[in-house]
Amino acid sequence: MKRIVSMALSALLLIGCQEYAADAQNRNGGRPAKTGQIDPRLADATNRFGFNLLARLRAGDSVGSTMISPASIAMALAMTYNGADGATKEQMASALEVSGLSLEDLNVAHAALREILTDPNSDITLDIANSLWARAGMPFDTNFMARNRDYFAARIENLNFDDPASAGTINGWVKDKTRNKIPSIVDEIDPATILFLINAIYFKGTWTYQFEPKSSYDGAFHHPSGDKTRKFMFQEDDYDYLDREGFEAIRIPYGKSQRFAMYVFLPDEESTVAEFAAGLSPDRWKEWTSSFVNRNGQLRLPRFTLTYDEQLNAALQDLGMPEAFDPMRADFSQMISVPGANAYISKVKHKTFMEVNEEGTEVAAVTSVEVGITSIGPDGKFVMTVDRPFFCAIADKESGLILFMGTVSEYE
Repeated sequence: MKRIVSMALSALLLIGCQEYAADAQNRNGGRPAKTGQIDPRLADATNRFGFNLLARLRAGDSVGSTMISPASIAMALAMTYNGADGATKEQMASALEVSGLSLEDLNVAHAALREILTDPNSDITLDIANSLWARAGMPFDTNFMARNRDYFAARIENLNFDDPASAGTINGWVKDKTRNKIPSIVDEIDPATILFLINAIYFKGTWTYQFEPKSSYDGAFHHPSGDKTRKFMFQEDDYDYLDREGFEAIRIPYGKSQRFAMYVFLPDEESTVAEFAAGLSPDRWKEWTSSFVNRNGQLRLPRFTLTYDEQLNAALQDLGMPEAFDPMRADFSQMISVPGANAYISKVKHKTFMEVNEEGTEVAAVTSVEVGITSIGPDGKFVMTVDRPFFCAIADKESGLILFMGTVSEYE
């Protein structure tokens, strides 16, 4: 019995924009054609970036929950990357783990990822949407705007950022694209802000074999701060299962195709989810997810709703891209050039919503990048009871791309 977490992610990048050449085309004459295969280099890079970022975010919190969408954050920053140059571009490529990809290869890969994963014939709901909201009158580079339109299918709008209603317009788009799960990403627009790039991802999937509500029960979830009574779902079925020293894990698929699934990793009782998360790496992820064995067993999984809201500036700078946030040194000359002023990333915000119940999973994520400007196994049944903090991820089996990942400790 498996369930695909409904994923929604969105990424916002604050960008100022002028009217751009609407008929600017890439060399394929417009949006790249659907290839039918996600570039494995992009999937691997996104996963590596996600694990690195998760480690930075968890460094200062050993007991709380952390839930991010590597795909959402990476796509929002990739749109921004299209405007970077010099050392700023090199640092961003290194942090995003895409140094081996040309700009065109990266853009084509993101276009293919978006088109393939949002297949309308799929048995799950997965929507990926992008938009750029620019300060009216700013001289944005037409090629930068065209690349984001052609490769990322971004909606591009010019707004009067001095009008308080502009924040509501942007938030309305976010709310719509995340199916009301994330109502806002912009509190107010700073006078120095010139651009928002928004990526929104929404995922909703029903378990291949749904949990019976009548089998759910109240039980104790063991947390470092003390036991808490929570509702647990129960099912006995055949699952892809892994039992290793230090943890056990299970793959719970969604839909008839079972292409997407939730992976749950439960550390042993003598260990902690913080210790487990500290040992995560892309290579271990690949090795573990290729080692699952189908077995019959019993699963007890908590029903939960989780929200996460974090500013990513410090974590991204720690990953090796500090220059992009430096008002004096940032080089976004491929995005905009204004005499006597300089564009830089002023804020990167990320919000995630996840709900897991007997029917399936619903997930949404938004990443907001604000751009400012200066001055201006074995036989036998297993029994897996997820009654303490755990790590989980929602991933695509075909490409290996991780859509969401995080640790679950505190939840509603």
